[in-house]
Amino acid sequence: MGRKNKRSIEDIGRSDGISPPSKMAPRGRSDSKSDEILTKLDALGARLSNLEKEVTELTKALREMEVIRNDINSMKDTCEGFQRMEIDSKKRSVLIRGLPFKTSEKFETRAQIKLVLADLFKRLDMTPHLVDYQRLGGLKDNENGSKVAIRVQFVTVDQKFDLFDALKQKGRAMDDISILTDYPTFQLQDFKHLSGVAFKLRKDHPGTKTRIVPKGLGLILQKRSNAQDRWTAVSLPGGPFSSRE
Repeated sequence: MGRKNKRSIEDIGRSDGISPPSKMAPRGRSDSKSDEILTKLDALGARLSNLEKEVTELTKALREMEVIRNDINSMKDTCEGFQRMEIDSKKRSVLIRGLPFKTSEKFETRAQIKLVLADLFKRLDMTPHLVDYQRLGGLKDNENGSKVAIRVQFVTVDQKFDLFDALKQKGRAMDDISILTDYPTFQLQDFKHLSGVAFKLRKDHPGTKTRIVPKGLGLILQKRSNAQDRWTAVSLPGGPFSSRE
């Protein structure tokens, strides 16, 4: 028997144009997986790009917020400065009630108000120096205007206290005159609220004395049962002693 020419499977495959089994990889499956990975990478890149834009916008917004916050703090400081100036001005002024109008017209002239005050200070044996004065309303029908207060601002705080001393020395002779605290405009709402609380407190607890005093930029309500007790702050429901500290 003659020698048979044995060929390997690889040789047969090469001669027939067929890839051997070990090299017949599923190319379609491999390409599909690659495409899937590339798609995911593209999506991730897009997300990262959007995230970078969002971070840039957020950083810009934070900077703008910081500028706004600084502006607000600056305006707050300015506002508080004006409020402190008003408080300082009110320390030298009072509201005087019980002085009738010098006219039957609805409003007094400045000269007429000056005469009204001159009569008052003559009764008190005083000659104060005033910065300003004004009646805080007009004459109503069937009234003499004594319920409408006159705001009086003295040159010094000492003259304001001189008024209290003079009224005290005259005693009952001046019972027709009432002196009220001249609160700054921004404190009026707080004053009305605390006045209501004080009224209810005196009504519910007969004999209790109350007063409203300044504290910082705000007001505080205090009470005591008798003249020997110390004044103590009244804690308001659901809040601090006063609406401003």
